[in-house]
Amino acid sequence: MADMTFLDVFMPNTTTAIFLHRRASASFALIAASIFRTANRLSTTSTFDVKLVGHEGHFVFQDGMLKLEPVSTVTPDYFIIPPIEGFDGVYTPDDDDMAALARIAASDTVIASACLGAFLPAAAGLLDGQAATTHWAWADFAARRFPDVRWNSREMLIESSRMITAGGLFSIVDLCLHLVANICGTAFAGRLARHMLADTMRQKQSAYATQLLAAPREKTTFAALETEIARRQPNTLTVAEMAAISGMSLRTFHRRFLDVYGVTPVKYVQLRKVEIAKELLISTSKPLEEIAEQAGFGDLAFFRNVFARETGMTPGQFRKRSTGAAPAKSDAVNLK
Repeated sequence: MADMTFLDVFMPNTTTAIFLHRRASASFALIAASIFRTANRLSTTSTFDVKLVGHEGHFVFQDGMLKLEPVSTVTPDYFIIPPIEGFDGVYTPDDDDMAALARIAASDTVIASACLGAFLPAAAGLLDGQAATTHWAWADFAARRFPDVRWNSREMLIESSRMITAGGLFSIVDLCLHLVANICGTAFAGRLARHMLADTMRQKQSAYATQLLAAPREKTTFAALETEIARRQPNTLTVAEMAAISGMSLRTFHRRFLDVYGVTPVKYVQLRKVEIAKELLISTSKPLEEIAEQAGFGDLAFFRNVFARETGMTPGQFRKRSTGAAPAKSDAVNLK
């Protein structure tokens, strides 16, 4: 007899619609469906009523055809938008996709997107003024195309109000496990992840991204400041010095800097240092003490803490993942 718990027996029935939009990746849509159906089998209940929905009765893709339910007939608890298939650097909203999203958004449904699927709710205006994430490699495109969204591609998953966005292609696994945890609890979600051998530790995209800082909204206001920061590296400017170079009062500088870069001046400087450290960890065999100094971190413990906070792993763990080199025994971090 299956190992059953109170949660397994009494979990509520949850309608989960996976939206095969015009440019959807069918493969990742099926991965999402499989995760929820596996949750049903593992719990021995029909917790998730999984529906594949779209505009027509079927979705044709390279490897076959999926039968769909009409998106116009469902008002689910969760509405999942899979990644865009084969993105070519151009996104034009589809009228039918936008109409479907507008109808869904008018209900109590939670809308959740993975990877570049976030472009759909962004185009519909559903992410305006909110923090959101998408694939880190297209962060600059997202910022230019949808400037009213507060994009943060360093995070793997961002939840705000009734919107959830997740990072790269395989973040759809993280997204589905997050939804399972919301309904069934974290213990069951962990059990499901272990059953599927899924990695549940990917808290940050910044461990994978080559750049942690998104392109500024405009390039002129702080051009001189960027040049001076680069010239003085690894020495760090104070915020007061940064404001003076920019010819602004401290208050105005903070406000304008946050508007242009999406992060505070202190966070900006730290992320630049982490970018330098990541490159050194990959391209050299220098000890951590030397890398910390060369990147502009005066204290090794502080370097480890900042690096772990921004990437989700210690410098040694990052080096091992990126190069195969074993982390030093002293590579420990205290995030308190």
